[in-house]
This record gives sequence, structure tokens and C-alpha cells, in this order.
Amino acid sequence: MRYILVDRILEWEKGQRIKAVKSVTLGEPFLRGLPEYPAALILEAIVQTGGILCRMSADRERMTVLGKISRADFPARAFPGDRIEIEVEIALARPEGNLCEGVAKVGDRVVGSARFLLPFLPPEMEPQKDAAWRDRRAKLQRALGLPPSPGDGSEEG
Repeated sequence: MRYILVDRILEWEKGQRIKAVKSVTLGEPFLRGLPEYPAALILEAIVQTGGILCRMSADRERMTVLGKISRADFPARAFPGDRIEIEVEIALARPEGNLCEGVAKVGDRVVGSARFLLPFLPPEMEPQKDAAWRDRRAKLQRALGLPPSPGDGSEEG
């Protein structure tokens, strides 16, 4: 993933739910010349939030990929200056991945919702987790306000 579209994790319950926030600003490269925040990026923010929940809820840190979007709806729009709150729940948990449902709101107005599948990558397909990878992960966790991963710095995880 090249861009992180989640600014902060507000709350999370392992294996259950997560709540995050995305502030839409005029300085984002996606908004050059656009009057509104693209629906595809709202969907991406919902899926990224679900991915964070799934990885943090697994028995060991696992990488997820987007497997399927079975429903997505964007009944309203988001604009620069809006604060999008994203809530994702795990609807069905399996060892091979999770089915998630998420909603994005600006205040009481729903700007996006989705139901999607996030399978875990098999361990042999995960990227090599060297010191640089662990450093990037730790920086991202700090930026999002998340606790460090178990074993950070001393073992691969």
C-alpha cells in the first residue's frame, strides 16, 4: 500500500471492531482539481481500517489482502475540511481470513459503507520482515496511536 488513508485509530477491540478517523485536507494529492473526496478513496480507507483490525486481532501478526468487495455504497459525499469517522466490525472470523463490514460517516451523514473479505496471506507469501520493515511498522503504529507489536525489535513477527 502506497498511501495510508487512516490518520488515527480512536478505539479498537481485538477480534471485534475498530474506529478510526480520516481528515480530508486540500493538501492531499488526490484532490488536485477535484471538488470532493473520491468514493474509491473512502472505500480504500474503510478497507485499510479493516486490515489494521484483522492484523491486530490475529494470534500472530499476519498480512491481509483485499479478497472481495461484496457490497459498497456511497450515499453522500465528503469534501475538504471534513472529518471522516470509520467504523469496521469483523462479521465473520475464520483462520484463513475475516469478513468485515464498515461504514464511513461525516457527522451523522453516511458517506460510504462496504462489506468485504480480507484473507490472510500464507506465511510463505509474506514479505521478508527485516529490521527496516520492523522500523517502518513501528513508525506507522506510533503515528496511528497503536500499541507496539509483540516482540518488536527482538524477533520477527
